[in-house]
Amino acid sequence: MANKLEILLSARSVQLTEQVEALLKTQPDYNVTALINNNENNNPLTGLHAMPDLVILAISETWQDELNALAQMPVHNRPPVIIIGSDDQREAMRMAMRVGAKDFLNVPVDEQELLDAVKLIDNERTLSGSQQTSEVTVVMNAKGGSGATMLACNIATIMSQHLKSRTALVDLDVQFGSLPLYFDMMPKHSILEALEIIGSLDPVGLDGFMMSHSSGLRLLGSKPEKVVLPDEVSPEKLKLLLEMLKQDNEQVVVDVPRQIDHITSTVLEQADRIIIVTQQTLTHIRDTVRLLGILKEELLIPDDRILLVVNRYNKSSVVTLDDINKTVQSEPAMLIPNDYKNAMQSENIGIPLYEYARNSVITSTLIEFTEQLLGKTMSQKKNLFSRVITNLRRSA
Repeated sequence: MANKLEILLSARSVQLTEQVEALLKTQPDYNVTALINNNENNNPLTGLHAMPDLVILAISETWQDELNALAQMPVHNRPPVIIIGSDDQREAMRMAMRVGAKDFLNVPVDEQELLDAVKLIDNERTLSGSQQTSEVTVVMNAKGGSGATMLACNIATIMSQHLKSRTALVDLDVQFGSLPLYFDMMPKHSILEALEIIGSLDPVGLDGFMMSHSSGLRLLGSKPEKVVLPDEVSPEKLKLLLEMLKQDNEQVVVDVPRQIDHITSTVLEQADRIIIVTQQTLTHIRDTVRLLGILKEELLIPDDRILLVVNRYNKSSVVTLDDINKTVQSEPAMLIPNDYKNAMQSENIGIPLYEYARNSVITSTLIEFTEQLLGKTMSQKKNLFSRVITNLRRSA
């Protein structure tokens, strides 16, 4: 059983401190230490013998100094933070998010909002304390229609059916998601429904929102029946959902839409590997360079977590493999052969390639690639690249 959540409550207002402390002390699983910060020290963590699991900081008119004091602490030494402030402190809200605050609550504090925010962090703590050996693979198009969903569905199927790994496949396109159609399935529940109550779920409860495929693969799909705006999806709830999926699966594959916002960036930052899917056209390559630049320079994702895949590869194309290597400055991890007939028929009838055309070159290429992903080393990656090139030349 997990230890109680140790909470440090810091504020300059005695009245606000007493109000929040009274709300939190109604919960038997929380230990609350209240600190009236009426001195010159803006960092409530200074001088503590043991770090709390959570800091709730009610900012004052000196909020810049208070948030800067937290920002100066190394990230790995800084516990999760919830900020309490007024709704007119727009700049404070933005700065709080930049220093990694989990939530920003308005004064007067709403009891349910406070308890929900704390419970999310407590759930994250519980999950992160459990042993995890799972991996998250994100698949994303460099340009619309490059084939990311096809790749995500098929490598997830191979992970589950061929490699016997317990695998979850997630459709994160909450507006136009079509992933379940690749399996001839229609979701009864959506990822949005799961996210709404994720704070009250455990991995077993989350499983009730997922679909089971005959391959053993489990899917969490989208039901794009209404317009959903990105800000309707909480990054913290999405992160908690990923943690739960990792607890219950060896492999988690996420098909993300081609956009950079707080939804996709949350998943990209959590990914063990990010597969970018492109094709052999100038517009595809231009967008590939742009996307890779965003991932590396803006999101600070290291090179070794990014894999480039060229879909529908044709050695006779005007845009050659050398052109791609020189422009992107990255050797593709895989070339998916141009097998339009098998790929489209597989999609149209909702049967993955591993079942529909197991002996085809495209399926054997996907199998080899997936095997290397799960065992991945640089030497294996180079050998795979050489074998794929040989196979493609033989089939051309």
